[in-house]
Amino acid sequence: MIPTLSRAVEVLTLAYVLGSAVWFFFVQTPVLVKRLGRDRFVPLQMAMVVVLFRTWSVTLGLLLAASLVRAGTLHSLLVLSAALAFVAALLNAVVVVPRAIRAGGRSLSEAQTMEQQQSVAAFAVDGGGASTRVLHRLVVVFVVLMLVGLGPHVAALVTQPTPAPAHDHAAEATPAARPLPPAAPRWKANPETSEGVHAMAALVREALATARPADETATKLDEALQRIFQQCTMTGEAHEALHTFLVPLVGLIPELRASQGEATTATLRKLEAQLARYDERFEG
Repeated sequence: MIPTLSRAVEVLTLAYVLGSAVWFFFVQTPVLVKRLGRDRFVPLQMAMVVVLFRTWSVTLGLLLAASLVRAGTLHSLLVLSAALAFVAALLNAVVVVPRAIRAGGRSLSEAQTMEQQQSVAAFAVDGGGASTRVLHRLVVVFVVLMLVGLGPHVAALVTQPTPAPAHDHAAEATPAARPLPPAAPRWKANPETSEGVHAMAALVREALATARPADETATKLDEALQRIFQQCTMTGEAHEALHTFLVPLVGLIPELRASQGEATTATLRKLEAQLARYDERFEG
């Protein structure tokens, strides 16, 4: 449920920020400059730009949070790029835009002909005039940085493979699943699956090194296993190979929950041995 919600937040955020940026800079502004002229457009622009950058800051903050939830680590391209987009939008909203607005008010005192006032090219370069030139360009620089930060998220949406028809790993992972051949190749796994299995291995190692109750460890392992089920995008033979790998885990977690004393250690060792086989059979 949480990964799906995070994904929805990412999609909605990208749609809003990119859509509003295209509309604001490439449709609305050129049309209004041409029709209204600088003296009538700049006051209107000052009001609109405040709302725009404030909403971008909030929206990109949600994107950063969603990326953290999905990646589970700060060391992720999607998290770092979301942070770049958020910081760029926030600096514009808090620092640059307020100063540009004050300069925009001063620019109205600069005399311009009606032809100069209606020049889209002049407004794109200088904003309201000489008073706004530097700040106007600085706003544009931060907007470009924000859009650069969104690039990896757009690429991830475009390149993400189409999910195969719905399947249930837990239901399919039964003792009757066929064993992997001894010389099976290493299958390509999606990153979320690998992260989930490695997280389970870390939980088992920690449980072996501490006195954590067996039922607590079993609960955490089961949660990690459910995340693997939810985020899996593997198909074909790789998908079947993952089922075979998951079979022992599905049975060992309830065994761990019911164990005590030496039986707990023995079950943890079984889990450790099975999880260690993952990197022998899968990559990614």
